[in-house]
Amino acid sequence: MRTALFGLKHLVVNLQNTMTMRYLTLLFTTILTIQFAHSQDCEKLLQAVRSDDVDKVKELLAEGVDPDCIFGKSDPRTALNQAAKNGNITIGKILIKAGAKVDHRASDDATPLITSARKNNFEFMKLLIENGANVNSNIQGDGTALLWASGTGNLEMVSYLLDRGAKVNAVSIGDGTPLIHAVRKNKLEVVKLLLDNGADPNLASPGDDSPMIYASKSSNSDLMHLLLLNKGDVNKVTRGDGTPLIMASRQGNLDKVEHLVSLGADVNLGVKGDGNPLIVASRRGHIDIMRFLLENGADVNALVESDETPLIQAAGSGHLDAVKLLLNNDADINKSTRYRGELRSPLSMARKNGHNEVVDFLVENGATK
Repeated sequence: MRTALFGLKHLVVNLQNTMTMRYLTLLFTTILTIQFAHSQDCEKLLQAVRSDDVDKVKELLAEGVDPDCIFGKSDPRTALNQAAKNGNITIGKILIKAGAKVDHRASDDATPLITSARKNNFEFMKLLIENGANVNSNIQGDGTALLWASGTGNLEMVSYLLDRGAKVNAVSIGDGTPLIHAVRKNKLEVVKLLLDNGADPNLASPGDDSPMIYASKSSNSDLMHLLLLNKGDVNKVTRGDGTPLIMASRQGNLDKVEHLVSLGADVNLGVKGDGNPLIVASRRGHIDIMRFLLENGADVNALVESDETPLIQAAGSGHLDAVKLLLNNDADINKSTRYRGELRSPLSMARKNGHNEVVDFLVENGATK
């Protein structure tokens, strides 16, 4: 009797497990089917928006497609963001009326407001802000609306954002600040407007340069002059780039070097890992800049940690004319330093890098180590 009861119980348990598995399988299949259908609908909506097909957008929304649905793997992945990219005001209004959230975005995408600024779609931007968009959304990798507006050179759009509370000194990692972007894009009038509204000319961003460094790279001298008029520091140090004068010397821009020195740039200011103006000019063989720096008080034997001396750099890079110029200005031919245990001198570095002509010249002129 007990054996029979046990067998019946076992049969019931197996039957229940089988039914449970069938139910779960059916449920899972149903969920996947619904998700697939929603995915297809969302794809259709984004395609309609992408094609500026107003009637199709209305039709899909009337059928119940979620205006905030997300589809795809590349930005933009929401309908409103795509409309912002296109600058289609009509579709934007339809989506918002259907319930699209103005700040909604897919992960790793920009907001619709940032997208509209990037694409210089001013009227669409105003539509979003009028419907409550956050003017200070700051997305790593996508920046802020003001940052992108500043790069377009659209003064009216920049003014509009500032008037509505956009933060002029907002820092976006990897993208910089609005002022950095305006200087980088050589938008002089926008630079003026941002400075008039409190932009900091010395504010650097992690992973980016400062406005002063970008101005030193630019062929437009008015940018640097304007920054300096607004308390820009001509000797501002930015790790990885040095100072504006170091950057201009590295690039071989003699006009910019002369301009910076006339504005008070320190010819001997060195930065670990970035050298000093004479060291980087010597490394690149920029003879005219080297001569100008030496004539304006540059220390011919300056030693900066990790960057050695001007003569070591010139010899190690094989610039014979630069070596001769430095020696004619009393460079110490045997001055050496150690880097990670390695003895570095003009002669040792010229030998190491195979610059035989420089080696012979150094030996002929008294190099011994």
